[in-house]
Amino acid sequence: MRMTIKLLTAILTSIFLISCQSNGDANSSANTTTNTVTCAKGSAQCCGKTRGTFLGDWFDYYERGLSYADCLMWQEAYKDLSTAISKRGQDKRRVYTLGMHFITNYFPHREIGIVLYNQGKYQQAKQHLETSIVQFPSTKAETYLNKTRVKLESVIDKEKSAPKFALLSRSNWSNQKGRSLELTITDDTFIDKVWIDGELFVWQDVTEVDKTPVSIQRAKALIQVNKVITSSKTEIIIAAEDIFGNKSTKTIENKVDVIQPEISIQRIEENEFGEVEVVGIISDRQSGIAWVNVGGENINVSGQNTYEFSFVAETDVFDISAQDIAGNQLSLNRAVKFSQPITIDLQSEDVISTQENSWILSSWLESSHDIGSYTINGKSFTSSGARLHISHELDLAEGVNTFELSVEDESGQSASKIIQITRTVPHHLASNERLVMALFPFACDQNTGVSCDSAQISYQQMDESVRARKRFQLVERATLSSQLDSLKICELMVTDKCAWQTAQLVRTQSMFVGEMIVRKSAGNASEEVYARIIDAVNGSVLISFDAYRENQSQETVNKQLYVKLHERFPLLSTENILLDDDEITADFGSGFQLWKNMPMKLFSDEKACAQGLVVEQDSKTKIELNERCKAKGKKRLVTL
Repeated sequence: MRMTIKLLTAILTSIFLISCQSNGDANSSANTTTNTVTCAKGSAQCCGKTRGTFLGDWFDYYERGLSYADCLMWQEAYKDLSTAISKRGQDKRRVYTLGMHFITNYFPHREIGIVLYNQGKYQQAKQHLETSIVQFPSTKAETYLNKTRVKLESVIDKEKSAPKFALLSRSNWSNQKGRSLELTITDDTFIDKVWIDGELFVWQDVTEVDKTPVSIQRAKALIQVNKVITSSKTEIIIAAEDIFGNKSTKTIENKVDVIQPEISIQRIEENEFGEVEVVGIISDRQSGIAWVNVGGENINVSGQNTYEFSFVAETDVFDISAQDIAGNQLSLNRAVKFSQPITIDLQSEDVISTQENSWILSSWLESSHDIGSYTINGKSFTSSGARLHISHELDLAEGVNTFELSVEDESGQSASKIIQITRTVPHHLASNERLVMALFPFACDQNTGVSCDSAQISYQQMDESVRARKRFQLVERATLSSQLDSLKICELMVTDKCAWQTAQLVRTQSMFVGEMIVRKSAGNASEEVYARIIDAVNGSVLISFDAYRENQSQETVNKQLYVKLHERFPLLSTENILLDDDEITADFGSGFQLWKNMPMKLFSDEKACAQGLVVEQDSKTKIELNERCKAKGKKRLVTL
């Protein structure tokens, strides 16, 4: 299977991998065919060459201009790229020539902007790079625009400090997960990168170019962050960096506490008056204790993490209640006397089914002797007292989760209990209801003397990463490989038509197609990938985005693609919808910018009844369904 895909990638690459050929000017070479020349990258005989006969067309000047730029011959590169712009001045990913042939990745404004940047002509470079982004946004153009900005006096004069943070919502403690983090990040010039708890935060603007949605992240002076935080960490670290490399961080309290207070009975004994006195400690490690009720008395504790109590038991049982600041409450009723062997008393069944991704283990541990520690799946926790209430949050994987709670007292007595928790996923979020996608092997375009091995490596890493996250239903690579063998068109060139035909054969809903451009010059090495998601129904592009890095200085291109793919396809659902025949108006209320052509699925009582695409996005989202949902149950709309 790997050999088949590797062979396919080599075939796809071969259409681009052509040795440098000698080249004359437009007039002298109009009716001649050049001979192949073997040359080392950057050598004189390899500079200013085209892959075929130079006929003086716009694409000839563009290709030769890039060749000069690879050799750092900026003046010659500028002249050819200027001529290309005068003949065809529109930056595009795909440009048709005579005879319905096409050239991919034609960016004369972007490339001449890079040439001007290297010549130190920053204002002119800025103008061309901005033109390129308007005509067809690309991460490479944005990268060089930011490089140019830091050279301009008008921008340098504004730069005073690192980015600043302003929280838009300040929250109190809560016992509910999935809280919204809302903040604004501002900078004197432009914010380049943002991280939330170590993970790159992606903001992307979606524009439509030639009826194709193009998603790109642009540096801005102001970034609005509206993100749901599901982490149980008590602190979330936000970091931001501007285009000058100035970086700042802010630690934000994540006030989520889902764990009950814990109780340790230190001793139960008669006092000097012959009364049975109960002495112990109530503790809460996170939000703190709000109030307790011991011995029938309500006591306001005001957020302390521990509270020592002592009361007289009036009967042969006693009651203790407590609530923490987040609202987690605990109520216990226990016998005063305990003479049994060491015991584990779960506050729930030991076989449980839930749809939550975590579960609270709440249990009472009792012995006639002091309990110094206990373990959960081998992890040890220290304790004090003979009678304890413990509370722990346990993370759950999908399927059956098994936990063993073990305890031993100072006399050597021990006990253990097995708890089985089955986590199920709501049907509308189940993996078999998600978008079916196949990852097409990356094509590769490169200049002479540069290997395309990185394209195959990036493809494999991308496939493994996306498959591991399980956000999509991915077609098996063996299935894809066997079908590619039957498509002769794919032996000639990677096209959207080829990807569409393959999608039909492997019965996928969408196809991820990536084209890698690898370039190396005397002073730089870069990788760029243009990716798009092809709709298997009609062959249209649902969304496109790209990745770029140079000199190993940034995240790998497959890491960038992985982050952008999942950012563009979050798993969202809402019941806030208005259904009118085959159209839906919906409000997800997530802060996420939905995009035109974004695929959706409609459920009725947890059964899928229709699919559709976003056709309009403003204050509310409008979705056009492929068929009318006739079911009369409770409706829910989910992103595919």
